[in-house]
Formats: sequence, C-alpha cells, structure tokens
Amino acid sequence: MHRGRFFFAAALALATTSAYAAGTPTNVLSLDFSKTDDQGKITINGNAQFLNGKLSVIDDNGSEASSAFVTAPMQLSDYMASFDMEVKTGDPAANPADAVLFLVQSGGPDHIGGGGGGSGFTRTDGQATPRSNDESSPDFWGYTYSVDFNAWQDNGLPNQNQVIGLNLTGQRNMFGRTAYNFVNKGLIHYDIRVTPDTLTVFATGGTDKLDHKVLLTQPSWMGKGFFNAPKPTWFGFTGGTGGAQMEADVSNLTIATGDGLPAPGLPYAAPAATPTAGP
Repeated sequence: MHRGRFFFAAALALATTSAYAAGTPTNVLSLDFSKTDDQGKITINGNAQFLNGKLSVIDDNGSEASSAFVTAPMQLSDYMASFDMEVKTGDPAANPADAVLFLVQSGGPDHIGGGGGGSGFTRTDGQATPRSNDESSPDFWGYTYSVDFNAWQDNGLPNQNQVIGLNLTGQRNMFGRTAYNFVNKGLIHYDIRVTPDTLTVFATGGTDKLDHKVLLTQPSWMGKGFFNAPKPTWFGFTGGTGGAQMEADVSNLTIATGDGLPAPGLPYAAPAATPTAGP
C-alpha cells in the first residue's frame, strides 16, 4: 500500500517537473515604471501618462482614448509577459467603463483607436465597427491579438459586465469571454503565457487572493500557429472611457523567453528569470 503511494507520488512529481523546460528563462524586457529611464522606453499616446510612478493607461476621467507601447518592436512567439495592474473607480459605487487591453500589434508604437467602447483600440463604440485597413491610419494594427479586460455592459455577459476575453484580427470580438471581476480588487499580477499555438492568462493576488488562477485560454477551435508572429510587433496597452469611467494603472512590464518557461495552460509558480537590459 505504502509502496503504491510512493510510486504515485513519484509519478506526480515527474509530471509536475515536465511542465517546465530545462534551464532558466531570460528577461528580454524588464521595465519598472517608477524609473525615468524605463519610462523613456515607452511611446505614450492620447490620454496615457506616467503618474505617481505608474503607467496610467486611463485615469478615471470621461471620454478618454489611450495607448502605450514599448518603442522597440520584438518578434516573439514563445514568451511570457508579466505585469502588475490595478483598475479602480474614484467612487467605489460608480459603474466602471470601458476597458483596458494588453495588446500585441505590428502597426506601430504611435497607433491608437477611439475612446469609449473603442477602448483605444477599435473605432468608437468598439466591436461592431470595422478595423482600419489603411496602413497610414493611426488605428491600423496589422497582425494583432489582445487580452481585453472589459467593464462595460455592452461587451459583457448577461448580468455580468466585467469580463476578460481574447481579441483577434483587430476587433473587440472577445473570444472566450469569461466573467472576471477586476475593478476595485486591488493590485493584481498577471502572467500571459504565449506559444505559437496557445495563449493562457493567469492572475495572482488582489483582494480576492487569487493564486495563479487561469482566467482565459485560446478557443479550442483555433488552428495552430496563430500566435507565431510573422513580423516584429509592439507590446503594450490601450484603454478607453466614455460617459462612465475608471482608472487603470500598470506598475511594470516584463517579457521572458527561452528555456525554463512553464508549459502553457498549467498552474505554476513563476520561475525566476535571468535579468538582461531591456530594449
């Protein structure tokens, strides 16, 4: 009996170990937005600003459109992006809006969409409007995907405004839309694990004391290779408010690559990374 338990424990340990590649990941980007030098590596557009040592994507005022991207593009298809973000309203009883996105795109670091439901990403009023196909337009994104933290009812679920979803092809289509309360929940750490075939979002911390909770994975119907970046892309954030508003503050942004990253879609304890100078 005890021998059986020993073999089961050994098998479980082996399975857990196999969730990691051998080696140590390397930070190809490591930004702390309380540092002036790191702020200088970001292109900010619209209403985005650096405030109190954080990247303020939107700042609890109405009718805003913002974007902020790492100025130097990178061509990455197997990586983990990590950041700490707090989304809140000045009045805790207020109805928050609209959204903040973590966005990967090949259009350019100075690109920005509309406010309100456009959330700094699409044209005004969001998912129902067409994307721009004109490369000279500021809302042309080229190859793109994004993780959408939405707080407004038009893009939510029945009786659940706050959701997370995956945007593809330059629109707020929010595939895999899942209920997720993130406004006025304190500072939350996010890990977005991407491989050429998969995308998984984890959350840790906040007032709900999340523990590497899996929030979102790519839809099962997606074909292979969508996240295999065909060209260099810019990494960053967009956001927007309308008649209702909220504040979204990002403290840092790290992107790690190489051996040692966790296997996609599995809970994990984030591995230590070897720091290098960011671009």
